[in-house]
Amino acid sequence: PASPAPDPAAAAPAPRAEPAPRPPQRRTEPRRPSLLPLAQPLWSELAPTQQQVLEPFSRQWNALPVAEKLAWADLAKRFPSMQPDEQARVQRRIAEWAALTPEDRRLARANYRLAQQAAREHVIAEWENYQSLTADQRTVLNAVGSTSNTAARHVAARNGLARIAAQPLPRFAPQPPTLGGASAIVPARDPAGGGAR
Repeated sequence: PASPAPDPAAAAPAPRAEPAPRPPQRRTEPRRPSLLPLAQPLWSELAPTQQQVLEPFSRQWNALPVAEKLAWADLAKRFPSMQPDEQARVQRRIAEWAALTPEDRRLARANYRLAQQAAREHVIAEWENYQSLTADQRTVLNAVGSTSNTAARHVAARNGLARIAAQPLPRFAPQPPTLGGASAIVPARDPAGGGAR
């Protein structure tokens, strides 16, 4: 008996089933923080009273820097407790500031910082001048005060002449007037001898 011929299908190994495809693995990257806090408070998040006060900013609000928005929002929150004249002043300033371009705002901030620095330097210079005075000069200065009319400082109504009289005196001695570069002050002549006294 002949042995049966090997079946080619039986002799070949059975095809292996491929494993089921795995779902793509998600990387566990740290989540990026939301950019929303960089834009808050949004215009829609402001209280209606704040929106009313800050209305000139309505179109540009969401593009303003956060620190600026927080400062304006705080001002708008305090607005109802202000006096009417102060409210009018604040409304004017808000409208003026909202009308500025970003570049104009940057320049205004820079100028403000310069003015504060100059004022600080002026105060320091004044203090140094005061420190250089003798004790007698300080006593005289304290007794006289710094206005042209010491009594005017105590006048309740700061208007009219009292207001003008209460202005500080210049700190430096005025220079004598000149006529075409020459001094306008002519020495007095001695009536007896004809020469300058």
